[in-house]
Amino acid sequence: MQNIDLLNTLLIATTFLAIVFIILYIRQLKNEKNICKQVIHTAKKEVEERLYKDELTGLKNRKSIEDSIKGKDSVVAILLDVDAFEDLNELYGFINAEEVLKELSNILKGFEKTHNMVAYRLSGDIFALTNINNIPFEEIFILIEELNKTFLNRKIFVDKLKVDIVVSMTIGVSIFQEEPILTAAMALKKAKSLNQTCFVYNNELDSKELIIQSLYWREKIKKAVEEDKITPFYQPIVN
Repeated sequence: MQNIDLLNTLLIATTFLAIVFIILYIRQLKNEKNICKQVIHTAKKEVEERLYKDELTGLKNRKSIEDSIKGKDSVVAILLDVDAFEDLNELYGFINAEEVLKELSNILKGFEKTHNMVAYRLSGDIFALTNINNIPFEEIFILIEELNKTFLNRKIFVDKLKVDIVVSMTIGVSIFQEEPILTAAMALKKAKSLNQTCFVYNNELDSKELIIQSLYWREKIKKAVEEDKITPFYQPIVN
């Protein structure tokens, strides 16, 4: 009888220990699952940051701006290009020029707060500001004026050199256009060609059709030369 009682006690104890083990094992699995979720979440966040953020400045990048304005109406896009940035690279060195870009980025972040804009670094020394919320015209031109004042002969202190580097930025603006980035880029190009600090896009600047025609005739002429279909004519020079 005592042996039976002992066996029952051992069986109960073994069952209890098995249940405890199973409970602990389940808890461990849950903890591991939570850890996996955290790792996946962190990895996903890092991938998204690399995909949508500029590594040097922390601003959003070109992919981010393309995604944010896609299919949106009433977009205001402003491109800002650092004047003679290649000269800064050569004169002060690549690392110090990067410090200038970082400081310019910090200044642009200030415009995010004060004017409800979003700042981006598109490439190299080209930055952008956008608004997709149908901002009033008066506010747009106030913003443009402030940008002009802010980035005209702006002194950027570089700690490593202990000097102020003076920079300016040329600005191209697109207001409620169908292709905001393209039209802002065209305005930027026009501003540079006119040696102006800023230019606002208008429909007269739309040179896409001219570019298409130019490419068309370039291909036609190239093909004619390759197929020897061009006959030269000479005009005699008479004294």
